[in-house]
Amino acid sequence: AKQNHSDAFYSLANLYEKGIGVDQDYSIAIKYYKLSSELNNSDALIKLGYFYENGYGAIQSYIKAKECYEASALLNNSDALYSLGYLYENGYDVAQNFAIAIIFYKSSIKQNNPNGLNRLGYLYENGYGVEKNYNEAKRYYKLAAKQNNSNALCNLGYLYDDGKGVKKNFFKARKYYILSAKLGNSNALYNLGLIYEEGKGVKIDYVKARFFYTLSANKNNWRAIE
Repeated sequence: AKQNHSDAFYSLANLYEKGIGVDQDYSIAIKYYKLSSELNNSDALIKLGYFYENGYGAIQSYIKAKECYEASALLNNSDALYSLGYLYENGYDVAQNFAIAIIFYKSSIKQNNPNGLNRLGYLYENGYGVEKNYNEAKRYYKLAAKQNNSNALCNLGYLYDDGKGVKKNFFKARKYYILSAKLGNSNALYNLGLIYEEGKGVKIDYVKARFFYTLSANKNNWRAIE
């Protein structure tokens, strides 16, 4: 019965969060996510953490976000493990610590978490907390991309675009950017704009470049807006 109540509160919260059949109201969403989390719903705890992290319907607080993620992680939620890793990677109200971030990411990928896989790829690509290794970066990106992670698809495009650990290949770069862009990734849209503006493996086409830059800017991509 507790599980049923927990799921019901979570579903109600989701409706208010997204404005489905009701007026969108983050504060009411938080109320129901809290009720669900009190019944040990790990996904509700993740949502609360996300709201606190971003200041949706509540005062922005990385400390409260971390508390929610930790409680969810104790219930073995892979998204919570990833989120804790992200806080440590970026030093959000904690001392930046790539080693701790990697521990959380590696814990999350035991459940094949695509975001954890993507961030590990990023750390290996850039040599943050580990020795730079493009092959490892590519391996993690590919595992995340198999789950349609738009960031990983975009990052695979970067590797081929820049020739990092692979032979530079604008055709493959564009292929991955297109797959990522179809999932709404603003960085991939921006990079497609660059490909057409600079004629990377395609004929220079300023109309197409502007088209992709506009789509990216509409998603608030700061590079496209500039």
